[in-house]
Amino acid sequence: MLKNVYYKLEENHQAGLSELLAELETEGIYQEVVDEKKRSEDGTLLITDDCRLAEQAGAKAIACIGISESDGYFAGAAMVLPDLLDVDVQMLRECFCHFHGIPATIAESSRLILRELAEEDVKTLCRIGEEDGMEYAFCGSRKKAGFTSEVLKAYCKEQYRLYGYGLWGVFLKENVCSQEVDQEKQDEQARLIGCCGFAEASGVPEPGYGSGLQLELEYMLSSPYQHRGIGNEMCRMALQYAREYLRVDTVWVQVHAKNVAGYALAQKLGFRPVDDGRNGSGAGNGMIASECGREFPEQRKKRTEAPVRWLVWKKNANDFAEFDKSAPCRL
Repeated sequence: MLKNVYYKLEENHQAGLSELLAELETEGIYQEVVDEKKRSEDGTLLITDDCRLAEQAGAKAIACIGISESDGYFAGAAMVLPDLLDVDVQMLRECFCHFHGIPATIAESSRLILRELAEEDVKTLCRIGEEDGMEYAFCGSRKKAGFTSEVLKAYCKEQYRLYGYGLWGVFLKENVCSQEVDQEKQDEQARLIGCCGFAEASGVPEPGYGSGLQLELEYMLSSPYQHRGIGNEMCRMALQYAREYLRVDTVWVQVHAKNVAGYALAQKLGFRPVDDGRNGSGAGNGMIASECGREFPEQRKKRTEAPVRWLVWKKNANDFAEFDKSAPCRL
């Protein structure tokens, strides 16, 4: 867990520093100018434009963010940025976690935790993926055959660190009503019940729709936890993260034609059908014929090339500040 942030920056590299320090103080994370004599190494992250200091930190296994306008090598830095203007506490936490090989928490609500996947999650994910009806869960770029120990290990090691997003585990807190359990213990007791996250959108009906990075929302929820509003909640948490931290303004989702509840959920989240005109199905329903990717062998036998609905979401489609528990769609 990130506890301390030390920094040493020349005046010309301090843009955005005061705002970041204020946010750290609000989050209860200690911050101070580097002092070699009293610096703690436990739960510490260093921000500096001093290559020598960064190299020393790397040698001591201290996570470090280097600040430099140059594209040259910055020894010891886990991440190199030109300035701190777009840096927030969430980015620092993720950098710290990735450096130490710890799955980072992406978002949290009163009953759910979204965090990066780890190798130990693979057995549970495979079990969920083999439940009845899960052959309709993924229609996009996520390959269910990727839920293997070998592939997932590589995915966890590189995906989040390189791209800043991916497929995240959805964990249900086992002790939501208990006020006596500390956060670390609560995380340990959370139960993996599905996954939710993003892949880079490819093969979308309108490639030029929107600007910048376009992502595809993907999600899967274990059957016993469906129809309780959890699917709605976890997707809203992911979309909130995409809007606030990934600066994404366009998100796509593919929903299998037989997945009625999934289609209703997508519309409730603010997604709107898009028709590319390739199947003559008429404007607005957005149904296209699509190969849905590799799957587990048992599921591949069940599926044929079935119609898939494309839906698109724009960042101003919904206000995700408050989860609407009274809404009728309860996936």
